[in-house]
Amino acid sequence: MAKSVKKSKSVITDASMVFLKNYINNASPVGFESSGQKLWLDYLKPYIDSHFTDPYGTAVGVINPNAPFKVVIEAHADEISWFVNYITNEGLLYLKRNGGVDHQVAPAQRVFIHGKKGPVPAVFGWPAIHTRMGNTDAKEQQPKVDNLMAKSVKKSKSVITDASMVFLKNYINNASPVGFESSGQKLWLDYLKPYIDSHFTDPYGTAVGVINPNAPFKVVIEAHADEISWFVNYITNEGLLYLKRNGGVDHQVAPAQRVFIHGKKGPVPAVFGWPAIHTRMGNTDAKEQQPKVDNLFLDSGARNKKEAEALGIHIGAVVTYQDGFAELANDYYVGRAFDNRIGGFMIAEVARLLKENKKKLPYSLYIVNAVQEEVGLRGAEMIARRIKPNIAIITDVTHDTTTPMINKIIEGDIACGKGPSLAYGPAVHNKLLDIVQGVAAKSKIPVQLRAVSRSTGTDTDSFAYANDGCPSVLISIPLRYMHTTVEMLHKTDIETTIELMYETLLTLTPKSNLSYL
Repeated sequence: MAKSVKKSKSVITDASMVFLKNYINNASPVGFESSGQKLWLDYLKPYIDSHFTDPYGTAVGVINPNAPFKVVIEAHADEISWFVNYITNEGLLYLKRNGGVDHQVAPAQRVFIHGKKGPVPAVFGWPAIHTRMGNTDAKEQQPKVDNLMAKSVKKSKSVITDASMVFLKNYINNASPVGFESSGQKLWLDYLKPYIDSHFTDPYGTAVGVINPNAPFKVVIEAHADEISWFVNYITNEGLLYLKRNGGVDHQVAPAQRVFIHGKKGPVPAVFGWPAIHTRMGNTDAKEQQPKVDNLFLDSGARNKKEAEALGIHIGAVVTYQDGFAELANDYYVGRAFDNRIGGFMIAEVARLLKENKKKLPYSLYIVNAVQEEVGLRGAEMIARRIKPNIAIITDVTHDTTTPMINKIIEGDIACGKGPSLAYGPAVHNKLLDIVQGVAAKSKIPVQLRAVSRSTGTDTDSFAYANDGCPSVLISIPLRYMHTTVEMLHKTDIETTIELMYETLLTLTPKSNLSYL
């Protein structure tokens, strides 16, 4: 559920609010409260006569200290947290509780690890909903202390330009939910326009840039622009909001997440409420409640239906998570909706490189950013019929299968940082795949191989089977924690995937032999 709020005049002073924000945002875990206590004492000192601390850090301010009769007002300064308990050979961190921290709200949360060299940003990894739900015979894995993990990273120099990085961050941080992709498409087209000859959009918002538009032979490079999200489905008399999925959004990572409700009056901040661990665990005879779509709700601060509607919230309002782009250690990026706006970024970078390197192609190149992939590949289905390409190169994300709770026997062996992944499957054209593999070998680009079954589950299927059939290939970038707010990928994989698409385009011609017989 989600709940939204609005501002009203406060009796608390501006200085008090500054202190409150700083105090809340400062870390003060159990047993390590010193920095928070210093902030608190510094704020308190002008209003007291004396102060002292005890050996374990409890801080006390005193007014009228010489009076014999003593009255105490008290609060506690510590916050629940975690201890690093075990570091795997792969660098993942398993934890122990430090206080009554709630395991159910941990998946896909961002954290700081307070180490010897200062705070290290990290995330609670969690297996993608696709990998958890893929085995219908198995009970869905639930978050517990013994299966939660954190991953940390550090920076290194990038070959992507500064302007490219600004675009990537803005593009990832912008909301582009299924069916409402327009603002993201505008950002993408504005970045792409200097590198193309023309562009157009279709009735549902798929955006297309074209290089050398008059050539009769047509090649497509494609990604999808939409992100998973939620719809407001029901507003209670108490102002709480119940939801429906818009795409394959993951119920297990929702509790305690912050969101925006995109209503009639603009974005409304809200949170996924979730009952406190104390109230869930109080009845030892009852099975612990697990997050499901029908028990998730949003709290926007509205306390009745009328207040919610006054904020512009309505049935059908789309909801996206607030979390955006961040950098972790060892060249990892983390963000919401890398699936598949990283693809849109990479195909735009291919167009940039073609322009900057003054490459002339012997065919028309269509750079396609399709909508509505997350609800059945619908955007690709429409645009493939319109363009009628001769060749299609699709880029999307695929699962890094090296994290816990993913079965490599089912999902294959793919890892971030080891290059793009090429797929074998019925929709993937074998001759075109051979060309891509040859380009990778010649250019010394590392690739990882995997197999898909009946379909790729990507826009490759829509292009391959469109019109009279279109030779299509899928070039995927490995991604950890798909369909969470902490989707994670490696910078070098972005660069090598861009390079592989670029070099493949320079290799293809209208005379490339793609005949099976």
